[in-house]
Amino acid sequence: MVARALTAGGLLLALTTERFAYYGFRAQFRAVALARGVAPEEASALYATLTSVVTVVGVLAAVVAFAAPRLWLAPAGMLAALGGHLMAALEPSSGVDSGVMLIAVGTGVTKANLVCAAADMLGSARARYVVGLLGYGALNAGAALAPLGAMGAPAAEFSRLPVAAAVFALVVCCSGAALDLVLKRPLPVAATAPTGLVGVLLLVPASTLMWVMFEVQPMGVDAPQWAHVLNPLVLAPASVVGAVAFALLPERALPLTLVITFGGALVAALGGALGVDARDPTRWLAAQVALTVGECGLGMGAYALALGSLPPRLAPLAMAVMSGAATLVTHFVGRHAEARAPVLVVLGVLALGSFAGFAVCALRPALSQLGLGRLAVTGVESPGRGAPRARST
Repeated sequence: MVARALTAGGLLLALTTERFAYYGFRAQFRAVALARGVAPEEASALYATLTSVVTVVGVLAAVVAFAAPRLWLAPAGMLAALGGHLMAALEPSSGVDSGVMLIAVGTGVTKANLVCAAADMLGSARARYVVGLLGYGALNAGAALAPLGAMGAPAAEFSRLPVAAAVFALVVCCSGAALDLVLKRPLPVAATAPTGLVGVLLLVPASTLMWVMFEVQPMGVDAPQWAHVLNPLVLAPASVVGAVAFALLPERALPLTLVITFGGALVAALGGALGVDARDPTRWLAAQVALTVGECGLGMGAYALALGSLPPRLAPLAMAVMSGAATLVTHFVGRHAEARAPVLVVLGVLALGSFAGFAVCALRPALSQLGLGRLAVTGVESPGRGAPRARST
């Protein structure tokens, strides 16, 4: 069990380096492409293709994960991504286009399957909740460190640091898949009810609204420098604190994750609304704090719920759908400023519906969960369910 836990930790570290490689490439892409003579319109089109292909392939890979082992899909995706990084870095004349496509395909295959592979190394619902929390922090840590990967690179060349990070991630992913074959298998995860999917699906409009709120926050506000990096500075340590807390919580309290998650969604929505068109630094800073606190609850909670309350084969698809919906809508709003208001209205209505569904399906059972034993919407059985009760005489 210790060896499997260490392997899962290694896979989460690989997730950090994979995110570092991907976002490091993205941070350099436009400047390097223009320096190599790519037309600005073509560079913008390639960048849009990169994010779109990642989203589409992520969903397709999650469907494949129904039958294929996540522990082998992750290294396959990393191999493709590494090939793309090498082509872009070592083929200045022709490698950008092909490299972008390979990186997009590899990233789409790897992103959700890698954190699910880490969870698959462990056998209990509690451990999978903890992996979800740590996984969200790991990917945000990689994204936060990514700008360092572009430092010191010549104008027309990609830095070699993302390539090195991709090599490390590939080696760890392959090692994890090999160790899974020789280490003692954990007991199967306890059966989860299909209603676990309801709680995750309710999060889709709320999480999409949160990411659009991030997108529409004004830029260039005269605020302290630390405020512009508040989000990544908070998320990574918060995920560790959350993981420790969940490791210590009694089993019966784990389903209350849904309450924390929707609470985070509500805080993020209110904070985003506060920051829209805010030019006053104090108001803008308050909005960033609320959005960051909201993401701590919503983002980490969604990962924990997907891994801890769904059957393992469904987890990659749920995560890919949540991430894909948020990415597509956010990019649409970014490209079509005139659509911002109607999109926010539609998402607001859908989010209100999801909050209503959450209140009906979860809040009342969650309160009774403190004494009676099951939060049906998360699909997690409490340890005592089905056990005979002593009769009073």
